[in-house]
Amino acid sequence: MVAPIITIAGIAVGLSVMTIIINKLLINEKMVNETREKMKELQKELKGIDPKSKEFQKKQDEILDMNMKIMKQQFKPMFVTFLPYIIVFYLIGSTFAFAPIDVGSQITLKIDGEGTIESPCLGINETISGDKVITAAVNSNDCKIFINGEEVNTSLIGVNKEISINKDNLNIQVTPPKMVFIKLPFKLPFIGNEIGWLGTYILISILTSTILNKALKNVYLRKWE
Repeated sequence: MVAPIITIAGIAVGLSVMTIIINKLLINEKMVNETREKMKELQKELKGIDPKSKEFQKKQDEILDMNMKIMKQQFKPMFVTFLPYIIVFYLIGSTFAFAPIDVGSQITLKIDGEGTIESPCLGINETISGDKVITAAVNSNDCKIFINGEEVNTSLIGVNKEISINKDNLNIQVTPPKMVFIKLPFKLPFIGNEIGWLGTYILISILTSTILNKALKNVYLRKWE
């Protein structure tokens, strides 16, 4: 498990560094910071002005204009990073979402249709009519699935992605066990105590971005007019 963690960490750090560099090249940070300070001053001034007055409306319009300028600056990097990052996340997810099926692995089978399904290595021998979800443990290196008495899959061992098996009137989706990168001694709401590639990426990315943003707070990579 060490190699995948190093890979995810390297990608998270690399993308964080790249994001900050792109931001500093495309966002006029000096203007954004100055605009934010002006907005704070205007917001303080609004507190002592009658909300129904023209002066209040004027200053509020100025704040909205300033906020729009900041948003335009912040949107610039998205046009450069959106597509490449989507591709990178897709490749990471398809590679590290699931652990390869092995003896002892807990796998999930979502079945719908009509027919019989048998798999000695999974301890399954059922007649299906409708929908059913089965969780089973692999108990043999020779792990095959039979539908209506016929073999439909050479072997499940080593499979590390979701696969669909369709035969006659039965459809089966096989889901391997999730690849776990971090196991916590406590449970988090909606997450549990096992963190996969996405959670690991987010944690490392947030940590890296926080450190870099503080270290490069007043560093500008481009001169702005």
